[in-house]
Amino acid sequence: MSAIIRQIILFLIISRLGCCGDSSDKSSRMLVKLDISNIGNLVYISHKAEPPISRTIYYLKKDDTFISIADSGVIIWEAYGGEVAVDVVVYSKDSIPLLITLLIQDCAQFKYVHFEKAETWKQISKETYIEKLVELRTS
Repeated sequence: MSAIIRQIILFLIISRLGCCGDSSDKSSRMLVKLDISNIGNLVYISHKAEPPISRTIYYLKKDDTFISIADSGVIIWEAYGGEVAVDVVVYSKDSIPLLITLLIQDCAQFKYVHFEKAETWKQISKETYIEKLVELRTS
């Protein structure tokens, strides 16, 4: 992803969610617990087949955020402090989720967190994530 596209995405997210010091009324904000094995109707989904894998992006309406991500009830990630997940990207093969990237917001700071499913879900580095994604696409 180019630096310009990344900056545009971050600008849109910041303008969508505000910052820590944002005094706007957030009383209508929904804090959503997402289980990727049982998606509810609060979540918007963008799905794209990229054979031999598929990519699914889960996101919420303006101001709503994810506070935990699970798979069949097993927690993969949980918000800590002021953290929230803005978007969730899941790569699957044969309908089995194998890689996840979360865009995490903590105040006006953003970071990507990556996970791999082996026997259990575990956090991995960006470099390992990219290697695993290339491996999935070429296998």
